[in-house]
Amino acid sequence: MAFLELPTELRQRILDLTICSRVAPPESPSASQRDRRNPRYGFWYNYCIWQLPPKNLALPLMLVSRQFYADVQKVLQLFGTNYHVDIMFVKDHGFWTTWSIPALPRTQYIDSVHATFRIFEPTQDLDEKFKNSLLLSVFDEGLSGGILSFHLLLSALLQSGPGFLGPSPHPYNPCSPYAIKRIVIDIESSMDGFEHRSLSASNEEFETNPLWHRARVLNGLLHDMKIAPETRLVEHMLWGFKMLWDLNSESLEYGAIVLEGVHETIDFMVDGELHTRFDVAERVKTMQMPVTVGTGHPASTLRREEVYRKWRKWLDERRKLMDQGLEFDPKRPVQIIYL
Repeated sequence: MAFLELPTELRQRILDLTICSRVAPPESPSASQRDRRNPRYGFWYNYCIWQLPPKNLALPLMLVSRQFYADVQKVLQLFGTNYHVDIMFVKDHGFWTTWSIPALPRTQYIDSVHATFRIFEPTQDLDEKFKNSLLLSVFDEGLSGGILSFHLLLSALLQSGPGFLGPSPHPYNPCSPYAIKRIVIDIESSMDGFEHRSLSASNEEFETNPLWHRARVLNGLLHDMKIAPETRLVEHMLWGFKMLWDLNSESLEYGAIVLEGVHETIDFMVDGELHTRFDVAERVKTMQMPVTVGTGHPASTLRREEVYRKWRKWLDERRKLMDQGLEFDPKRPVQIIYL
């Protein structure tokens, strides 16, 4: 029996499984390095991301015949906005993303984005272009201490949407055109056969480079082999995210985009089990204007407070529209919120 002779419901089910199922993730970095590109090449702030170009599984089927076109369109119209991205955390070599995108969002609203992290030891056959693109530095304090890379990955999603396929945002004028209801970050147990002496560098680099001897003292978490690699990674990510979550005078510029783009929650999980949940909606309610250390010039203080109130008013109005599922203006009324 030909495919088009099957009952409509059965055809729809087959096409749904073909188009909307998750893309099989690469077995290893080596297996997918050839086609990986930086989605924002030329912008230093996304240098850590190496993207496998998303595949449009629907397009070839739509070109078969008019009936196939109609059937595929029905499947795409019924597809929700729950997206998945596989992220290979390749030590010192970046975040290697593989997206499953049956259809792009038709509105500003996305139900969920589920990110699965897998930890990999870099092997000698990897291209040199990837090296040093992911730096978990323990020699710097604050957001630069390896946390900036995770923040940039999250910002790329909130600013450019699934697959980072939206327009490139201006680095000094960030905006979030999407409202994502829920983000899930799930770190899986390492299955690549390596013991992972460190998460900051390859095992060989960690053992032979004298600089890493200091790292063992400054940040033992990343290098503590008594702790499982997936636990080390989630704790390091949480350490940085909690800095953003404070929304103080130093972190508000970084954390603001989370308040703008995430409607409800961000969940950190390990092997599918909930580890820590952040309620974004509740955090917006409790947020206060940051207190700046030192008095500063009175005129500067007044200007800072004025800009913050302008942004806060816009944020509250935006989130009210998000609660109602209405269209909102993604552009901030101010370029810098609190400096």
